Amino acid sequence: MIRAYFSVLLFFVLSQVIAQEFYLGVDLSYVNEMEDCGAVYKNESGTEMDPYEIFSTKGANLVRLRLWHNPQWTNYSNFDDVKASITRAKSKGMNVLLNFHYSDFWADPGRQWRPEAWEDVETDEILGDSLYNYTYNTLNKLYQEGLLPEMIQIGNETNGNILIKRGTEDLSSGSPNLYPIDWDRQSLLFNRALEAVANVEINLDVDIKTIIHIADPKSAKYWLENAFLKGLDTFDIIGLSYYPQWHDLGVREVGDFVTALKNQFNREVMIVETGYPWTSNGLDQAGNILNWDSRLFTYSNNFSIEIQRDFMVELSWLVKENGGLGVIYWEPAWVSTNCQNYWNTGSHYENATLFDFNNQIHSGADFLSFNYDQKPVALEDQLVTFIVNMTGIDTKDGVYVTGDFSGENWQFLLMNKASGNIYEYSTIIPGRSEGAYVYYNNDIWSDAYREVVPENCALKWGTHRLYWIKGEQVQFDFAWGSCDQIPNSTFPGAKEPEHVYLFPTVVAEELSIGGAVEIVGIEIFDLGGYKHQIIESRERRISVEHLPSGIKIIRLITDAGVYTFKFIKK
Repeated sequence: MIRAYFSVLLFFVLSQVIAQEFYLGVDLSYVNEMEDCGAVYKNESGTEMDPYEIFSTKGANLVRLRLWHNPQWTNYSNFDDVKASITRAKSKGMNVLLNFHYSDFWADPGRQWRPEAWEDVETDEILGDSLYNYTYNTLNKLYQEGLLPEMIQIGNETNGNILIKRGTEDLSSGSPNLYPIDWDRQSLLFNRALEAVANVEINLDVDIKTIIHIADPKSAKYWLENAFLKGLDTFDIIGLSYYPQWHDLGVREVGDFVTALKNQFNREVMIVETGYPWTSNGLDQAGNILNWDSRLFTYSNNFSIEIQRDFMVELSWLVKENGGLGVIYWEPAWVSTNCQNYWNTGSHYENATLFDFNNQIHSGADFLSFNYDQKPVALEDQLVTFIVNMTGIDTKDGVYVTGDFSGENWQFLLMNKASGNIYEYSTIIPGRSEGAYVYYNNDIWSDAYREVVPENCALKWGTHRLYWIKGEQVQFDFAWGSCDQIPNSTFPGAKEPEHVYLFPTVVAEELSIGGAVEIVGIEIFDLGGYKHQIIESRERRISVEHLPSGIKIIRLITDAGVYTFKFIKK
């Protein structure tokens, strides 16, 4: 009985420990170089501080570090630099993920050059031996110095074939023959590296978690199915890159992929790279790699420190809630300096770091200290109303809305007649969701009954309307088969626009105001309530060329009252 009691108690304690194990990490590969280039980092109070201490104090428990084989073009991310970085991370109590690129340069989905030292290796078997020896010896050396990492990443964003001969190609150019993948070769090479880690574990009596890294959660299932078929299955963790700029997914969809991959392949899942800009501005001539294409409708289609923080908090919560192991922010300390990188002078990422332009940590880093036992408010369910104007359209067989919010197989949802030719349907959708929807005037799956959505507002797949839910109730109101929206009273005290009108409703450069009223004031907002600056307004024309794309609300203050309209900025 006593043994049974203690067994149950031990199981409970271990379960609690395992349940609390979630990694909130930062990739600090650039820090040593930035400091040598003169960068000085500051904590929240503006005091100069070691960036490793800044992140440890904020709550980071994992540091990811890039390792190149023998880069001749830089003195950083080589073995000696990595040793210094691991020492710094461990001195601040953080675990380490060592990322073997198996290259002298950046490895990614478009480039997988083998190290120069292995350029003349002719057979895959000998290349596998090189992988094994290099991996084993690197880890053994680190162990001897008390710097063994807790996690090892076998390659970086290895979506295609790895270890490709470079020949005379420039380091920064894309690699040929990345696809289709030669799975026999791929399996051989990966397994030799994994074998090296396994033998280090055995010979040194240590535990090291291994990670396979794939860019884009959507690409992982196909890659892993082929890998498992070829016996590439002895790793511990599926690592994913997720950047909204390149990976067409919302944060909720990422959470769904975490669950699906974990269940199908029985492996832990971690987001080992992610990032979101806090501004579109920059400090130097180096073009920033994350730009306007990073915007998400679910985050007001905009950038700010608050949006960056919310994005990271909610992504991390969703990964954890769906059984994921952790989230790592890529290069949060790659601030701007006067040093030359491979392409230009400065940083290609200062607009997406977790520091402001004075190198002071900002609140985007608060995702590291968020209480993940608490669900972020913006992820709560929200009331969503779909409204359609059916003027001139046959409605005798009913009016329906359908979309991916209606179930896996898309159900026809009968809309209620609100007034005149206006129909509406309200439902509950989780916050930060986005997806496709469309209207039908019959519950039969036929193009004859489906509205044809104009190109300008067919924002999903080029054929369907897009809904997006933020942290508040929202309505989507259009005329059937049109981008024209139904005027509604968005602001308290707003009047129906019977004395004034706006055109065009889908615009790239300039809006015009019609009607016999005197315009006293003009305000333009996005759906998140962010007020845009009006650059130029003359007579009854308003320049909107500078505005980011998306649905906007314009508030016209006139001598006859206040009127609101919606328009789409292309």
